[in-house]
Amino acid sequence: MTLKELNKAVCGLVKRAAEASGLGAELMAEDLSAPIQRPSLKVELEEDRDARAIRHRVEQAITFRVYFFAADQYRPKLDNRQALAEAFWDGVPVGEETVPIDEGLSFTVTDGVLVASMDLTLDQRIIPAEEEDAELMEELNVNLEVH
Repeated sequence: MTLKELNKAVCGLVKRAAEASGLGAELMAEDLSAPIQRPSLKVELEEDRDARAIRHRVEQAITFRVYFFAADQYRPKLDNRQALAEAFWDGVPVGEETVPIDEGLSFTVTDGVLVASMDLTLDQRIIPAEEEDAELMEELNVNLEVH
């Protein structure tokens, strides 16, 4: 699973949450320095850290933030908060896998913008190229007798 695939899955859930809330907010792809269209949503991959857990495993910690710009910046809507929470209850489905959210969504309101934060951890198996074509062991004979 790539970060691009994960980002696409998160954006898909955010779009469905926006539709479910009925607030008419659209997902923006533009830079936040441009004038902000309200109501709208923005998804950003804030952080990611890689750590090799063991030889063939890499653990990746990722933080996504979803920004909701309400039509009235002085009254962020609770409907969108509820819709986002419900969209991510079961984690983020990516292909055949589902990535769980570490500690659920956390919400804050800053300058009239509702911000939902979620931390995800990916545990991926990495097979080195030289081992990719290696032949698997067919049979293992073990003698457990103690002499």
